[in-house]
Formats: sequence, C-alpha cells, structure tokens
Amino acid sequence: MTVLPLERASLVLEAVPSAADVERIRRFTAAHPNTQWTEAEQFVIDLAGIERAEEKLAVMVHTATFDETLNTISEQLDSYATSAKLIQESEQLRMILQAILALLNHLNGSSIEEKVVGGFCTSQLAEVCSAQLPDGSSLLQTLTAFIRDRAPYASDAADLVEPLSSTAKVPFLSIYEALLRLDEGNQRVQMELEQLDFEHPVLAVRLNEMRRRLDEMAEKLMRVKDQVLVMLSYMGEALPRTESEFHPEVYLSKLCDFLISLRLQNELDVEVEN
Repeated sequence: MTVLPLERASLVLEAVPSAADVERIRRFTAAHPNTQWTEAEQFVIDLAGIERAEEKLAVMVHTATFDETLNTISEQLDSYATSAKLIQESEQLRMILQAILALLNHLNGSSIEEKVVGGFCTSQLAEVCSAQLPDGSSLLQTLTAFIRDRAPYASDAADLVEPLSSTAKVPFLSIYEALLRLDEGNQRVQMELEQLDFEHPVLAVRLNEMRRRLDEMAEKLMRVKDQVLVMLSYMGEALPRTESEFHPEVYLSKLCDFLISLRLQNELDVEVEN
C-alpha cells in the first residue's frame, strides 16, 4: 500500500468499500465460499480484507496532494489580490466612471433644483449605460464617442478584462471550501496517528507541517478577503452581510462584461464611420 502510485491510490480510494460495505462483503463471501469471482469482484473483496483500507488510502492521498492543492489555493488568492489592486489603481477605469457620472448629471439637468447624481453601483454599469438620450442614442454610445475623441487612453481599461475574467472563474467561496477539505484531511491524519499510537514519527512531522501551512493560508485568505472588500467599497458596492453572500467573482464578471461591451461599441462605431 505504501508504494502504490498516487494516481492509482486516488482511483482505488474511489472504489474502496465503506465500513458498512466491508461487513456486508465479509458476510456474503462467507456464505458463498465456493463462488468463482470475477477479477473486479475479487479486487473489491481483497480491499475489504485490508483493515481500515479507506482510512489508510485517504491519508495517503491527502498527504501526497496537500502541497499541490495548497499552492493552487495560494495562486487563486494572489489572483484576487491582483485584480482588486488593478481595479483600484486603474486611472483609465476611473476616467470612464467619472465620464459616466458627468453624463448622468447632464441627463438629469443642470439646475440646482434638479437632483444631482452623486454615484452609482459599478456592478450596474451595463444597466446604467443602456439609458437612452434625447437623440435616441444610448449613454454607452455617447461614452465611447467621448473616450475616442477626448480620452483615448481610457480605452486601455479593456486590458483589465483578461486578468479579471481569469480571477472570476474561481468563486471565492470555493477557496474557503478547499481549505476546509484540507483541514478535514488533516483531521483524518490525526486519527490515523492515534490508531498507530503516534508511533509514526514521519507522519507526525508531516501533519505538523501541513497544519502550519494551512494556518498561514487561512490568514492569507482573510487578508485577501479584506483587500477585496476594500475594493468593492471603493467601487460603490454594498458589502455582503454574511459569508454566504460574498461573491466577488460575480462583480468581476459584470465589470468585464461592461468593459467588453464598451470595446465592442467602439469597434462598431469606428466601422460605421469608415
């Protein structure tokens, strides 16, 4: 069992009988001692004969895949941190939002008695920019014309699409869940050590190392979450009241959709002019 390749150990873990299945298999095979089993059936029977096979395989797979899984989580958190920073530091995006705000106030009128638009939720940019102007054009069309004529450098905001869309592919809560699964795996290693009366020093050292690294990653997750919350607040978004409502990937996707629509509208306008 200790020399079983990782990829095969993972496959065997999927097929290994549960404790309840083991008992049923033992009773069934005892009641049919002369039966000729197929190769697949004999394999499962042999697995059932290994004491605590499921627990041993689960520990083996967990300890072997822990580092790779944790590295993936770290990369996903880095992606969220980078995206939050890019959004907050983008002068081009800031220019676009200021232009939209100015256009909205122009639509609302300019007299003191009329309501002044102080801001808007940036997750609703698509809806905001679909507003129709008196001449029948949309706010999006006017915005693209403004950028093309007055602030062409603002079109570089489209460069945000690739990194933001890549980040948005991973729901933030799925990173939480991945960390919880690693913690559950560590708990199984702890139980295995208890079964061995802690007489497996290599496994004990490995468990301590995995726990330390998992604690560090949990701290990193909270730092990145705070960074993302600051970005959302900066962008005028209502902050989630509960953990289950925290879906920054949805915001990133909406922002990407808006930037893509802005780019496509500009390409269409240029094509029409030509």
